[in-house]
Amino acid sequence: MLREMLKDFEAAKQVGERSARGAHWDIFRPDFDRLIRTEALWPRFRQMGVSYRFDDSFHTGNGRGKRDMLPSYAALEEAKPWRFDGRAVQIRIADFMEKVAGLLSWEEVAFLSECRIGSPPAVPIEDRDLKADWNDISQVFFAMQLKKLFELGAGGRDARPVFLEIGAGYGSLAAKLRKLIPNLQCILLDLPEVNAVQRYYLSEAEPGATVLGAAAARDDVAAALDHADYLLLPAAMAGQVPAGHVDLAANIRSFMEMPISVVADYIRTVQRVVKSNGQFFCANALEKTTSGDVVRLGEYPFDENWSMVSPPMPLPWQPHIVALSLRRGAAGDRLRAALDSLTA
Repeated sequence: MLREMLKDFEAAKQVGERSARGAHWDIFRPDFDRLIRTEALWPRFRQMGVSYRFDDSFHTGNGRGKRDMLPSYAALEEAKPWRFDGRAVQIRIADFMEKVAGLLSWEEVAFLSECRIGSPPAVPIEDRDLKADWNDISQVFFAMQLKKLFELGAGGRDARPVFLEIGAGYGSLAAKLRKLIPNLQCILLDLPEVNAVQRYYLSEAEPGATVLGAAAARDDVAAALDHADYLLLPAAMAGQVPAGHVDLAANIRSFMEMPISVVADYIRTVQRVVKSNGQFFCANALEKTTSGDVVRLGEYPFDENWSMVSPPMPLPWQPHIVALSLRRGAAGDRLRAALDSLTA
């Protein structure tokens, strides 16, 4: 598997960068291929900072300030994981489940939870025969929200619906959606380093699935889509995703961390690839500045061909982050009014 990860990573680097990463995501060393080759760390990558900034479990209960979270490459190559405060993780999960009561059940968590791959800091859940980790349980919430959108019509009439995720973390959400919708095709657009981590995670999560990356798709994305269950692409290849191919697109908590120019570029991609009557789920902060720009949700440059599926929804555990559920097609004045209200 590491050979395939490295082949895709090198192909993605040869394609080049689509745009500047911004301050928030300019965190990977130029010799990231050195980590890919370090076989011992991958079975424990979620304990060790490899998924830093795209795995919130690493931020919870490790007793370290955010500036100190990323271990040195030497520590990673020694495969020495950090120690986590399990009680702090339990408290955060309990608080989360209290806040999403009525929106997410423990039965849904038990069905979709995955706490094995990468040896995450999972903890036993009191009074339940279940272990969970903080990032994974939040991904269960989003998977159930997206399943509802598919049921509302995104891809519901197609033999094989297509999901596009921009900024997909280590791949957990896509894997959960495939468990809920087994014939789903997932396209993940991300940085080459993150694509490499996704390749490892998804290959472990669903060994029988066809996981393809930049090496297979570089010359012909459409041909790769004929075979892929998961297609992992660097952002620079977004323009090769066929127009009107996607039933449901999503960006969850990462547009807010990108430069404004990158957000605008991705939104143009979404508007090109989502089918008429397809949907876009966008959950981001009202305002954030870690990219170096002031990025405001109410100022995202959506065109006029969107309507609201439901009113904007602040996340119950992060009310400064608001989820927009949009449908592509006839213009609706509710979206512009909703965006204006977010900047008021």
